[in-house]
Amino acid sequence: MKPKEDITTPELSMDWFVDDPASETERKAFWRTVRHFYRTGEKANDVTGKGMTSALAKLITREKLAYPFSPDGDHKTTIDLTTDAHMRLLNHLLSAHQKQNRKRFKSQLAELINGLKELLKVDEVDEAKVSGLKETFGFAEELIAFDKLVEVIPEKKHKDLTKEQADRLQSVVSVLVSGLSGSTDQLATVIVPKEIKSKLITGELFDELLLVEGERDVFDQAYGLVCDEIHAFAELMKSERIGNLEISGDYQEDIHDEYFEHFTWHRLLEEELALFRPVLLIVDHNYLFKHLSSFSRLLASNLPVNVIVVNDGHISAPNQLVSWEDASHQFRQELALIVMAHRNVYLLQVAMNDPQYLYNGLKEGIQSVCPTIYHIMTADNPDLNAGAHLQSEAVVAGRYFPAIKYDPNKTDKQFGKFDLFQNIQPQNLWPKLKLKVKTSDQAESEIDVAFTYADYKAMFGAKVEELMVIPSAQYSEDLIALADYLTLKEKHLYGKIPFIWLIDDRNQLHRAAVPNVWVVSCQERVDFWSHLQNIAGLHDTSEKVKSERMVGKLPLLTTSDQNTNQPAYEKMVAQLEKKSEARIAKIKEESMFKASQRVVSALLRLGQSSDGIESLIRSGETGINSSEPETVLEQKVSVQERQTSDKEEKVNEEEVPVTSKEAWVESEDCTSCNDCVDKYGHIFTYNDEKQAFIKDASKGSYEELVKAAENCPAGCIHPGLPSNPNEANMEALLKRAEKFN
Repeated sequence: MKPKEDITTPELSMDWFVDDPASETERKAFWRTVRHFYRTGEKANDVTGKGMTSALAKLITREKLAYPFSPDGDHKTTIDLTTDAHMRLLNHLLSAHQKQNRKRFKSQLAELINGLKELLKVDEVDEAKVSGLKETFGFAEELIAFDKLVEVIPEKKHKDLTKEQADRLQSVVSVLVSGLSGSTDQLATVIVPKEIKSKLITGELFDELLLVEGERDVFDQAYGLVCDEIHAFAELMKSERIGNLEISGDYQEDIHDEYFEHFTWHRLLEEELALFRPVLLIVDHNYLFKHLSSFSRLLASNLPVNVIVVNDGHISAPNQLVSWEDASHQFRQELALIVMAHRNVYLLQVAMNDPQYLYNGLKEGIQSVCPTIYHIMTADNPDLNAGAHLQSEAVVAGRYFPAIKYDPNKTDKQFGKFDLFQNIQPQNLWPKLKLKVKTSDQAESEIDVAFTYADYKAMFGAKVEELMVIPSAQYSEDLIALADYLTLKEKHLYGKIPFIWLIDDRNQLHRAAVPNVWVVSCQERVDFWSHLQNIAGLHDTSEKVKSERMVGKLPLLTTSDQNTNQPAYEKMVAQLEKKSEARIAKIKEESMFKASQRVVSALLRLGQSSDGIESLIRSGETGINSSEPETVLEQKVSVQERQTSDKEEKVNEEEVPVTSKEAWVESEDCTSCNDCVDKYGHIFTYNDEKQAFIKDASKGSYEELVKAAENCPAGCIHPGLPSNPNEANMEALLKRAEKFN
């Protein structure tokens, strides 16, 4: 992934002036009002957030805007961020790439047709030669078989065509010629519901495409249209295959006749399906959910159809009866998850903040041979108290409309088919930022903040009025940041009020209390985002993999979490080093004691009677031949002791790893249960004796090593210390690993 060099941390500073605290009586009365507001959303008009906006929104923007955008670097075509920018990108893609695609296909068909016509000319040439011979040698017609004579004419290059072969070639040429003429028609077919056509398509777009107004359920209509077109296309590609076999001389009637008799579009190769003229449906989000059953049937058919779903619901209406937004613990229906449930569907969910990413995704989907869904959040909402581009950045950062790509044909074993890495800081629940402020005494400071869904909502004038601004004189320890509030357990929430940061037109910061209905909607977004993280494997991915995938994304703007695990990590290092030193000292002490015992035992044995020595020899304790002289016995005892000592030292070196910080396995104790090898084969493998050992600890995460140690029935896996102490949940993992190290 190419780094995006135009993304930087904005150098913004805001004023934060705090008044002297109010009296205790005033504070008690005010906080009764605040808690009533939190439960009900009712507030006094003089504390509304009217005229303000989210203070954190500008922290997630780019230094260099992505618009105007030039597709494929063609500066003759530039696209600005308007309400129909997504349609202009699509129109340009279809026009530019389909023209090239159709031109290549037409050339391919024309070349094949010419080759087949040359084959058919063989019979025509033969008939002409027979007629010529008859005219020349007519007097001997009864004596000469002219048709046999033609066979020996040397310039003839092909064998005679049988009637069946000639008929087959004529049929193939007819189909190919028809297909060639048809390929000059419109580049694609676009179906749009008639009732929302004017809303979805504005201006003179798609003039080179066949635009069809849907009179009924467009998903059923598209199914019928695609079935008709792909069956005709399958006949064309069947004829092309037959033609190529005939030209190469490889067509065998006893084999190929039966095969092509049952030929359907399901037998088309990927490169053949890529030549199929695209069929696109353009609908909006509401239309799709009204026709969800037929939409699902279309995807399940596995037909190569493209569906563009336009979503202009930048914020949901606060209707507690029908909408998940601000309602009581309702979950929003997520199109991305519905689409992924069909498995073999290419999905791209994206806002308009990165036109290059959208353009590449559109191209990838158009070239795909499976059903394709583009779920696009439009821009330029008139109710927004900020620019359209800023809104497109914020809708993704606030986890309201996360960027998602699912490619069922992707075979990357490391990263899988599911991609969330177009989002800001995808490993975090919310993007972590730093807010630079200037206090009333002109002192500069930084505040760690998180950009939440509530911060995105506060960018809209109609929504920010639902908040209650807290005068600085009324600040209390019970007022806590919303991101922190969402992580607290229920027993710690009593009396607490969550807030987010707002800014007014004078660049002054304010804390605004968030009502409970906002908290519920933020909880719903966190739940969805966490679900996506689990699907993407972000919780199990090593830091090395994360850093490789997140090149070019907004940097982690706070360093507060980079050292979170350091104290626990250093403590674990010290404990392991202490244990390792104690263990090595103990092993040395035991080795010295055993060695001295062996020496004493040997000397005692040398002083015993010959009967005693023979009994020792018979018991196999010394391995010494008693018939040898005493000096030789002494030498053998000395050699034996050295060999035994060397052997035990070697065993001890194998038992103690080179460094106690590294993961290791006591392979000699392995029971070959297969657990670690089956679950974490990228880390563990077997030796020749089918005993586990670590082949490469860097291929997995520290959590996997800890889990392997916990599940090992022999207790022979030691996870050591993580190669990267900043892995998620490190403190808990170190605690779990302690007893195995």
